Amino acid sequence: MITKPLHLNPDDFKVGLPDLDQQHAEIISFINDLYDARFNKNKEDVRKILDSLVKHAVDHFNKEEELMASFNYPDIEKMKMEHQELVKTSLDFISGFERGVDITVD
Repeated sequence: MITKPLHLNPDDFKVGLPDLDQQHAEIISFINDLYDARFNKNKEDVRKILDSLVKHAVDHFNKEEELMASFNYPDIEKMKMEHQELVKTSLDFISGFERGVDITVD
């Protein structure tokens, strides 16, 4: 069981494109806030952060896919599938949270 807050560093997710780097930083901030809220057992904050995180992630994935298409990125379909799976997992996570499933990170 994790006993102290874990924080991701947005610099570890930089790709060299300012818009995407900013979006990555925002998403990482939500993830860090989510961990802190869960670690502090604040369910209201967890729900608000989950909603914001999913919204920002979907917006980010759409922007990223537009950029990939504009550069004819060869693995775009694979990335789209990965994005879809991440969104599905996130929505399943929210659904579980709403049903009272423990979201403890081990």
